[in-house]
Amino acid sequence: MSNLSDIRKFNTQEHYLTLGGLFLAVSIAIFSVAVLLMADTPLTYFLVLVLLVVTLIPVFIGIASKSFDIFELIYPISAIYFLYFGVRTLYILNFPADLHLMYWGHPPTIDFDIINLTLGYTIVGFVFLLIGYCSFIPKIMCKSLPRLRLLKSSLHGRGIVKKIYLIYAVGILFRLILLSRGLGLFMLPEGADLTFLNIMQVLSGFAIFGYALYSIWLFSSSKITKRKLIPWLVMLTIEAGWAFLSGWKGAFIPLVGIPLIAYHYLRQRLSIWRILLPATVGILILIFVIFPVINAYRVIVWGEGPVVSVGEFLSHMGIVHDKLRGYSWSEFQQISLRPFMNRMVGLDSFSMILMKTPEAVDFQMGGTLRYFFIAWIPRVLWEEKPIIDIGRWFAVNFFNQPPGIQNSMAIMNIGELYLNFHILGIILGMFFLGIIYKIAYLYFVKYGKASAISVFLYIFVFFGLINIEGSIATIPVILLQTLFLLFLISWFLKIKISGNHMGTGIARVEKVP
Repeated sequence: MSNLSDIRKFNTQEHYLTLGGLFLAVSIAIFSVAVLLMADTPLTYFLVLVLLVVTLIPVFIGIASKSFDIFELIYPISAIYFLYFGVRTLYILNFPADLHLMYWGHPPTIDFDIINLTLGYTIVGFVFLLIGYCSFIPKIMCKSLPRLRLLKSSLHGRGIVKKIYLIYAVGILFRLILLSRGLGLFMLPEGADLTFLNIMQVLSGFAIFGYALYSIWLFSSSKITKRKLIPWLVMLTIEAGWAFLSGWKGAFIPLVGIPLIAYHYLRQRLSIWRILLPATVGILILIFVIFPVINAYRVIVWGEGPVVSVGEFLSHMGIVHDKLRGYSWSEFQQISLRPFMNRMVGLDSFSMILMKTPEAVDFQMGGTLRYFFIAWIPRVLWEEKPIIDIGRWFAVNFFNQPPGIQNSMAIMNIGELYLNFHILGIILGMFFLGIIYKIAYLYFVKYGKASAISVFLYIFVFFGLINIEGSIATIPVILLQTLFLLFLISWFLKIKISGNHMGTGIARVEKVP
């Protein structure tokens, strides 16, 4: 009987793989013929298609093995790589003047040979990322890791909700302190006390931790009542208001992503079809509401200085409303869709690295990665600690930005790997990143059995690792520092361990079976 079941399972997998392979083969054939007949740059279009194919491989593997999990790290990372390089290339082919729009002064001329080389290296890098992700190494490494018993914990114990409220209130308090000093925004005032700023930013982060904890508690409850839902809606409104006030577009992503991940793992799994409509609506809101509003708000703040009160923020928003209402539809597209497309700068950054290295900037040979060893040291203990801002260094050296400007440029993981060790950096670095992504998913979701606390930890690991824009040197430092805080918060909650035992606050260690 088991043999018959295995045969049926094998046939089902073969069915999916056959259909997927047939679809890809026909698509490649039709697309290639059309491109060769009509396009002026057939190789560029073909490379975009190849990138699409390799980023879809994880999806077909997941469907064929019946293990597709929409919030498994490989799927959003695949989508981000195609957006930042594939979709961006298609956009530039139609609007070439927008390539390197962030360059100060007249940007250097880049022909399609550089763009094609950028796409080629990206394809190679993603293939090695996928090889590392699908290899046997992550499973072996994950099984050798000690697993805290805390990962089996739930959020249903006496006084848990009150403690969640307290955590959230602490974050709101320190946000107000930041706001009163003009430090709660996307821009950093001149002469700001960096030690004070870092401490306040860490403590203000308790608000998003509280929001995540309440979302997890809500969606892991046996029944969602109006009494439970209202506090969550209040938190959601506050977090949305803070995202607008701070001027950070990226703050809206975890705002929506946190409850989705919590609902997915703790209440009901979301298929790609069920999430397609809300995701589409969310993207449209991001493009046509958040981008134009935040961009107009930033212009006002740059002109009038930091916001130091909620009343001042509301006044600025009134100006933004009046300004946006006066635009025609064509003008509105220029401040919504165009900035959104120009935000996906993977192609821009990596192509500039390929063009300027090593002619204008030497290969760093690990130079940008050295900050990994000093980023751990708190600024409280080292007041003269240098400002670690690789994005600003990258903007100055590759995009001709004046040194005094407070702006940075996304270096991209793959671009930084190439900048340090050429093609070998891409091959080994992306392979290693693939291993890290898979270990994170296995440890917190598969081996953590998607309990409340394992999901709580995975949420912030998820948002930390899908950041392919940042520096490889600083991302793991920030991520591990965040995890340290999350473990302290979990201890504070005195989580109820699965079974009938109350947590003692001491995390027991056991091997993964």
